[in-house]
Amino acid sequence: ELLAADWSRVEAVYDGYGTREPAAITGQLATDLLFTAPTRTVARSAARNGLPTYVYFYSYLRPTQRGSLPGALHGDEIYPVFGTMNVVEKQLDSSTQRVTDDMQSRWVQFAKTGKPSMAGAPWPAFKPGAESVLEFTMDGVTIHKSFARERLDLADSIGFVPSP
Repeated sequence: ELLAADWSRVEAVYDGYGTREPAAITGQLATDLLFTAPTRTVARSAARNGLPTYVYFYSYLRPTQRGSLPGALHGDEIYPVFGTMNVVEKQLDSSTQRVTDDMQSRWVQFAKTGKPSMAGAPWPAFKPGAESVLEFTMDGVTIHKSFARERLDLADSIGFVPSP
């Protein structure tokens, strides 16, 4: 009911994780309203004020999540960062080790230098006019120059998230 006036726009932009189901669309929008759009707002503010800003999106699904969840859960990236994926997974596959190695090496580089980029492993800064986001995916790392812009702009326009 709250989104009735905007629902046609929401359905045009959100795909419900590929299902087109209203409940999945609502869940995808809720994720953007609660997490993704506010993160972009904070990143924009930090970058606009000259702070070095690096943004990531974690979409990697653990082996036991595959086929049962549309996307990673909030906080799932903590397991590979700290090398504790074995706490939640009995069988670790090569992609799990890859995402763990990639996240840990970038976090260590960031702790050492203040920049998470390394030779052969770029992570562009998020800057005004160049809002790069690094995504940890099932297939490796992807750099987006305009991550989910249409979705996040819509989430901002609905009014739940303050505009920058």
